[in-house]
Amino acid sequence: MKDIYEIIDVVKIRPPMYLGDSKLTPLSIYLQGVHLALGINEIKESPPFLDFHTWVREKFKLKPLSVGFNTTILDQCNGDEERGLDMFFQLIEEFKSQKGDV
Repeated sequence: MKDIYEIIDVVKIRPPMYLGDSKLTPLSIYLQGVHLALGINEIKESPPFLDFHTWVREKFKLKPLSVGFNTTILDQCNGDEERGLDMFFQLIEEFKSQKGDV
C-alpha cells in the first residue's frame, strides 16, 4: 500500500472482510491500528490522516474537540453506524479533493 487512502479504498470495497461489519466504529479502530503500526515502525503517515478529524469538525461547523472523527460523524447520523460508514467514505473523498490528494 502506498498510503492511507489506498487502505481506505480497499476497505471500502468489502468492509465486512476487513472490519467484521459495515459499521463506522470498527473502521475507526482499524485505522487507529494502522496509525499505530506506522508509528511503531517509524513510517511517516502520508498524507497526514490526523488532519481529517479537524476537517470534519470544521465541515459541520463544530468547535474543536478531542473526540475522534467517528464520534463527530456518528453524531451527524444519530448514532447509525452503517450510515456513518457511508458518510465517512463520502467525507474522505471530499477531504482528499480539497487537500489535492486525489
